[in-house]
Amino acid sequence: MKKNRGRKNAGLGFWGDCFIKRKGASYLPLHIEPLVKKDGSDVVLLFDRLGWDYSEEEIDLILKSGSLFGHRNKKGKVISTAAIFPYKTIASLGMVMVDPDYRRIGLATQLVKKCISKVSDRSIMLVATEEGKPLYEKLGFQTVTTLHKFVAKEYISGSLSGTDSYTIRPILKQDIPEIIRLDQEAFGGDRSIFLENRIKQAVYRVMLRSRTGEVLGYGLGVQNPRMLMIGPVVAPDTMGPIY
Repeated sequence: MKKNRGRKNAGLGFWGDCFIKRKGASYLPLHIEPLVKKDGSDVVLLFDRLGWDYSEEEIDLILKSGSLFGHRNKKGKVISTAAIFPYKTIASLGMVMVDPDYRRIGLATQLVKKCISKVSDRSIMLVATEEGKPLYEKLGFQTVTTLHKFVAKEYISGSLSGTDSYTIRPILKQDIPEIIRLDQEAFGGDRSIFLENRIKQAVYRVMLRSRTGEVLGYGLGVQNPRMLMIGPVVAPDTMGPIY
């Protein structure tokens, strides 16, 4: 065990447990645990502290669609999270969050390795912030493209009038199998469980059909505590999402 000079925290870098020492306290083991529905409020509080807009309903969707892991502090509060979503031929890694008071002791690395071990038979994709990028690169991830997050304080609502090329209308229950097939083509993996639950959760759910009846795209909007989150969105061209 080696202390980090000039820091209050010291950590061990072995698999499974991490130890933390705080001033005047003994070394406390921090174990990775599967998180469950009753942890939802704790997870939301952690995310809120980090500036991420999530609801307990959103955490419930994560648990239905994949596996969520984390660490707890001595008081039993959730201080870190990471989630893995298996989609048959591909998997998605996300929700890698660590309480600022417990950073630099290897918690995020442990959690990412735990998630990787659950889907070691397939490729894994993730969306990284600049802060998290060095961690993922050390674990073998490579940048393949760049995504951007957009936030609008005001926006202009579109209509469901459609165009000469396609019609726009709300998604109905009987449309879901076609939506899933289209999403699989666009995403590259089968995330049907996630989509079925996301469609139920969404406050806005619309689809595009060609004038001949072919499904061309869809879009969902979920209301979180502070923001309306748009996505997923699949469209045949750049104008489709605007409508």
